[in-house]
Amino acid sequence: IMEVTNNTMTNAGTQDVIVSLKDKDNYEWVDGTTEDKKVEWTINKIKPIVTVNPTSGSVNFNAIESFTATTNSTVSVEGTLTATSENTTYVTISEGASTSITATNEGVATTIKYKGARYTTTARAITVTFTPTDTTNFETATATYSVTNVNKIANTIKVKANTLTYTGEAQTLVTTSNARGTVYYSTETELTESNYLDLGSTTIPTGTNAGTYTVYYYAIGNINYTPKAGSIDVTIAKAQLTGTVTISGTNTYGSTLSSEVTDLNVENAEITY
Repeated sequence: IMEVTNNTMTNAGTQDVIVSLKDKDNYEWVDGTTEDKKVEWTINKIKPIVTVNPTSGSVNFNAIESFTATTNSTVSVEGTLTATSENTTYVTISEGASTSITATNEGVATTIKYKGARYTTTARAITVTFTPTDTTNFETATATYSVTNVNKIANTIKVKANTLTYTGEAQTLVTTSNARGTVYYSTETELTESNYLDLGSTTIPTGTNAGTYTVYYYAIGNINYTPKAGSIDVTIAKAQLTGTVTISGTNTYGSTLSSEVTDLNVENAEITY
């Protein structure tokens, strides 16, 4: 009575199935017509699924953390899994930025590693996208991982006591390296967040006289490093006398001392009788 044509499809998409009456002289459709009927039908694309575990996390500045992205597809398909940071000023992808995989029904796990590039308390997104090679029959899938914050880390300042001996001149007491942020010093008062501006100085302290000095310091930190306070004891050792003293003359027990110093070659010293 009727004939169906254009009724096979392989790939996803939409097409019209044609239904025709074979004997239009003796038959008609219920609407009284005899023209061919078109019926639209669709094969939908397969939509893979990407999930991330965990879904969020934090990271320290200059450190690396990771999460797992799993890609599932009811029909296996090759493709590329990419991970993209919302803002690379704060978070960068260190591993897993682009990986070729074959998504399967069982799921394929991919490790994504990311690095804290700058301190922030604002959440930053990492978008994970699976792009199938066969875009005709498969859709692109995405998932989002949230980096909740990038934490500051401990200040790396090192303050070392200099090895000093009395010279009669002012000498720098400490050597500072790897400081993050401006450093304030004092030899009088312990420095804290509340007093370093009033009681500290950015000039490294000096000492002149022999003895032990306590050097207090406070590094204020910066965008990625926390402040750090501390102290260190520094000793200026006494100088040792060097040189020669020559005494001439002879004396007899009970007599008046008649010897004299004829040659004195000692720095910072005098002879008393």
